Amino acid sequence: MAKTASEATTAQRVCDSQRERTGTLVRGLSLLEAVSAGAAPMSLGELSAAADLDQSTTLRLLRTLEDEGYVVRNDATRRYSPSPKLLHPLPLRHPVQQLRRDCLRALTDVAQETGCTVILVLFMDMQRMVLEIGTTPDSLTPYYGPWLTGPLHATGVGKALLASLPSQRRGQLLRAAPLERFTDSTILDPEVLERQLDDMAVSGFVASREEYRPGVTNIAVKLQSWSDITVGCLNATGRAADLDDAGVVRVAAALKRAADLVVYQSPSLEAVARYCRH
Repeated sequence: MAKTASEATTAQRVCDSQRERTGTLVRGLSLLEAVSAGAAPMSLGELSAAADLDQSTTLRLLRTLEDEGYVVRNDATRRYSPSPKLLHPLPLRHPVQQLRRDCLRALTDVAQETGCTVILVLFMDMQRMVLEIGTTPDSLTPYYGPWLTGPLHATGVGKALLASLPSQRRGQLLRAAPLERFTDSTILDPEVLERQLDDMAVSGFVASREEYRPGVTNIAVKLQSWSDITVGCLNATGRAADLDDAGVVRVAAALKRAADLVVYQSPSLEAVARYCRH
């Protein structure tokens, strides 16, 4: 049955309203990202430029976000900062927060022992979330955002995630499309990669040696719960020139000792495994 003119007008208004709400949400999220990324409190103009919004829209959204407790405005300077609610959305005693605290000492110890930058990564299905980082004054300082999006086949963390998957699913991912080359050392043959990932069960670690970034080597070991569920990994990043075959094995051994220690000292591992839906 054909719609009447009134029904068509009503339907159009509903669609327009939905699009407007969606647009407002996207703009609000862009503004939250801009506030969170700021190295210091930001002015209205700075936020407007960072979020690519006009100032009137930015001001309206900031007032809403302030009312909802996501941003804080300094009345004296008229600058905006992320609120504690935005900076730390998880409760302090959440299992993920507890695991982060439990692992910090282990990460720092490995960083000091090896001279590498060491991170704790959680696997949330196919997503890789950086939870904590350990560094030393002489270690590399790659920028680690909380969400890793580098290629699975060319990074230490990505390979560790692939190694944790059932072989059939892993094979499908490696063969879904031609693998992208990033350096002369990038492995493009799925069969070679699968053999390398299978070897992780014997060696206990997997490495990416200048396969994603020239001059950089990543070494990763699995982080498992008491029930042998892979929750994530510990990953060390160092200069390729400092990590020959013996160096890679040495760093991997330090990472494995740390991962084993975490199992004993962090009762939150099982809760995190459930939270990540493993």
